[in-house]
Amino acid sequence: MIQLRHLLPIVLFAAFALAQLQAAVATQPVPKWKAPFKSFVAGTGIVESETTDIPVGTPVSGTVKALYVHVGQHVKRGDPLFSIDDSDVKLKFPEAEAAVESARAVLKKQRDIYKINDELHKNAPSAISKKAYQVSVDDYHVAQRRLEQAEAALKTLRDEIARRTVRAPINGVILQCRMRPGSYMQAGTALPPQLVMGSDTLQLRVDVDEYDAWRVKAGARAVAFVRGHPTMQITLHYRYTEPLIVPKRTLNGRTTERTDTRVLQVVYGFERPGFALYAGQTMDVFIEDSGIRGE
Repeated sequence: MIQLRHLLPIVLFAAFALAQLQAAVATQPVPKWKAPFKSFVAGTGIVESETTDIPVGTPVSGTVKALYVHVGQHVKRGDPLFSIDDSDVKLKFPEAEAAVESARAVLKKQRDIYKINDELHKNAPSAISKKAYQVSVDDYHVAQRRLEQAEAALKTLRDEIARRTVRAPINGVILQCRMRPGSYMQAGTALPPQLVMGSDTLQLRVDVDEYDAWRVKAGARAVAFVRGHPTMQITLHYRYTEPLIVPKRTLNGRTTERTDTRVLQVVYGFERPGFALYAGQTMDVFIEDSGIRGE
């Protein structure tokens, strides 16, 4: 049995070798950043579409027949996004078309009768009674209304077919797509959303702690940094402040963060930088504090 005094040198050597190995591993230095303003309010910003994310729904429940877009695709307003199965509506077309043809035939017959009776009524009043003439007039008008009714029913079916194709509500880009042909869509907005789109223009929604909300002034300058990259920054342009304190939803992951925080949301615009930014990305934001204090 190996004695403890024989194992001790081995353990010490192994510990020394491990320490040397860890020292040799190259570590990335912690990036340093310089505060953009002498006095500032810090906040957490979320990149979002100018229109905010739009979960696209369907006015009709049914199975997805076809999907016309993919993630990242740019679309124009009115472009088809996906279509819902319309076979049940198409089954009604033969009957509706036959009803239109029948109504046209009836109208043609009643029109001919009316024309004959109208000529008699004008040129030989004694050859036709007023009642018979009036009946032919009424039948002609009823035939007209029935044709209009049949044509309206056929148009309703065509409109229903058109409703089964969901189109882009705005010019924008497809941000997320979970649906597939054959999946079932419930009328309204599905939870979670199956297809999400937004405008091409991005903006930054900044959460400012309610304790610092009074320090944020309309039009204040601001700068945003990509997390972990102090050299990647963008200049922000003030748009508006939402005058409502709301519960904080965006967590930054810091150990000092409270989950019961309420925030003021300030929205800033920016020009697209030379590096990639994505909707939903978190950024560190610094808003200039003018130094004006309330009495």
